[in-house]
Amino acid sequence: MAGRFRFTLLSRWVLLAFVLLPIHRSSSSGTVQVDARGTRKVCQVVGEFDRQRNVPTVNVTETRFKFWGSDLGASFEHKGKLYVLFGDTHPSGGLARARDADSIAVSNTTNPQDCVRLSFLTEPDGGFRQLQIPGVYSGAFAVPTGGFSLDGRMYILASGDNRERRNIGRSVLARSDDDGHSFRYLYDISRDRMVHVAPVPVPAGQVPDLPVSGGAGLLLWGSGDFRRSDPHLAFLPADAVEQPGALRHFAGLDPVTRSPRWSADEADSVPLFHQPCLGELSAGWNPFLSKWMLLYTCGGPRASTILRTADKPWGPWSAPETLVDPAEQDGECGFISGGRPPQPSQWTRFIRFSRRCPAVSDPHTPSTPGEAYGPYLISRFTQGEPGRSSTIYFLVSTWNPYTVVLMQTRLRVAAGGRVVQDVAPVAPRP
Repeated sequence: MAGRFRFTLLSRWVLLAFVLLPIHRSSSSGTVQVDARGTRKVCQVVGEFDRQRNVPTVNVTETRFKFWGSDLGASFEHKGKLYVLFGDTHPSGGLARARDADSIAVSNTTNPQDCVRLSFLTEPDGGFRQLQIPGVYSGAFAVPTGGFSLDGRMYILASGDNRERRNIGRSVLARSDDDGHSFRYLYDISRDRMVHVAPVPVPAGQVPDLPVSGGAGLLLWGSGDFRRSDPHLAFLPADAVEQPGALRHFAGLDPVTRSPRWSADEADSVPLFHQPCLGELSAGWNPFLSKWMLLYTCGGPRASTILRTADKPWGPWSAPETLVDPAEQDGECGFISGGRPPQPSQWTRFIRFSRRCPAVSDPHTPSTPGEAYGPYLISRFTQGEPGRSSTIYFLVSTWNPYTVVLMQTRLRVAAGGRVVQDVAPVAPRP
């Protein structure tokens, strides 16, 4: 009986990817617009207390896992559960962990309105388990950027080898055979244009014009120099994930056929569009809108969260639309600190006295403005009405307070819209 259900490595991976990413070849008839009234905070995911709402967080991470703050939160599916990779995690007093250790959590949440209920991997002392890749620096600013599941094994991509307060030097691929409790380094992905990498599994035959027959594998979106680079794209075949020479970089469109060109040489990689401000990013397919979505951090010192959409992984991409602007969220009782004392609210016809907004800033950084960075899409939460609208959910980090919040945004199809950014074609090689 067991023999009848024994799949090959590739077929099992393809089945999993098909379940997680139902991609269709057809595209929507219009461009996608962000509903200006449809973006809001759902909940605060980490930390002990939501100061904006004056309530404990759903995960009370100081009490349960002995850390008071963290950032990022790249998620992926593994063995039917949602795994979430967090960046620099700050332990509570008395816990013997590096101050900027990374961490990993598991969730069974299926309804985003319940927030994201997390169980962090822990050590015998009850504190969170530090995510480490032997031989790869994992201190400040070196963080996991994405993950995927293949044949029962967990793979993650991480940035590393940066010096304190300097740009990150490389991206690496690592594997876990025990569901995230330990990892081993496999190889470098990039030291140039793909340092911050967001992977998306694609099933065989669902995305045309990929560089391998059948097309099963991983699409990798990436950025290079931190918040100073354009986005790039690469592909890794499903049956060669652990072979570094199998990676293929998007090298532009053929000027005649308009088909994508792929190269084993990263130097041939071309930007998907010009906006040299990218930092953290995530991507995913929206089956309700028949669009690829790219969410990314742009600029500084007060970074914003941006969205673009496209019919194909390489574009052409829509104009950028802002999802979360920290300057708009630090106003009247917002959830991001503006680096200044809270101000009294306006009078209303129902309230006859002036109240003050809560101080959302971390106590030790009252003058530090917050940001809206690390937008990580949670694809299992995506909802919508085919061809008309969709609600997406994603995690965003706020820097001050040093925490992660779950956001939701409503998108709608605007018929007759135009795509404003195209990929430059490249001349055929002799």
